[in-house]
Amino acid sequence: MRTILIADDNADLRLLVKRQLSEQGYTILTANDGAQAVQVGTQKPIDMAILDVMMPKKDGFAVTKAIRTQKKELPILILTAKSDIFDKQQGYEAGADDYLTKPFDIRELLFKMQALFRRYQGDTQTKLTVGDLILDSNNYSLTKGDQELFLPRKEFEVLESLAQHPNQIFNRDQLLTNIWGADYEGSDRTVDVHIKRLRDHLADDQTVRIVTVRGLGYRLEVQG
Repeated sequence: MRTILIADDNADLRLLVKRQLSEQGYTILTANDGAQAVQVGTQKPIDMAILDVMMPKKDGFAVTKAIRTQKKELPILILTAKSDIFDKQQGYEAGADDYLTKPFDIRELLFKMQALFRRYQGDTQTKLTVGDLILDSNNYSLTKGDQELFLPRKEFEVLESLAQHPNQIFNRDQLLTNIWGADYEGSDRTVDVHIKRLRDHLADDQTVRIVTVRGLGYRLEVQG
């Protein structure tokens, strides 16, 4: 489960973003000013920092620099109320990876978060091992022992999402948003179809299985 730092002096915005990201399966840490953001961002294990520019005690640029000195491979997203090119320039120079102008749609935030995670994962590791399975996101392949399968992209991404967080329950809406995008207008039964196909692929594997949690969603269980 990925942990996200949200730093903003607007309590309503913090609560809104925390609630919506929590619904997507993220663990959320918050900070209400720049000094607290530096403390949390440098001392706690986090997977991404989302930082407002205009905060008391330290602005988002100073927080970004402080975190970046200790965590070179951490995705950092800046929130700004301005669309001024100077703010964007300062953010990038401080070490931010991307920015989002307020007010924003939560779907746009999710898109940017997913893009940053893909960018950092692509720079480091493309293979994921769970049980006896090896998933390679370079070519969407699934290796089971000496057998290698090349999955359709969406099937692979469903399996990868579950495998990145074993035993975590994902509902259909979370999987649809993560993989098909928040603006997907098709049936949520699309997820069920992909899960069924993945179960067929995994039928002879004894180390993992995709479990239906009635009324909640799906999770990947690792045996042993």
